[in-house]
Amino acid sequence: MEKYTVDRIEDGQMAVLLKRDDEKISKDVSLDDLPKGISEGDILSIRFDEQGNIVQAKILKVEKEAALKKANDLLEKLRNKNKKS
Repeated sequence: MEKYTVDRIEDGQMAVLLKRDDEKISKDVSLDDLPKGISEGDILSIRFDEQGNIVQAKILKVEKEAALKKANDLLEKLRNKNKKS
């Protein structure tokens, strides 16, 4: 299983996924092949077959929450740094 972030959803039909450990790698995937209700920023665990088709995909809610907290903590740290200057 590989981990991807939903970067964006285009035309309500395709999701652009960025590989978590190398965001230079992206995949365009039909929303029909992904769990219902995904949104931008969701982190997914995906298993592909040899032809590159999705065999299994699930949303990793805990990992998304942790990533959001990390980003918010960093923003707060930057805001506080700017206030001191």
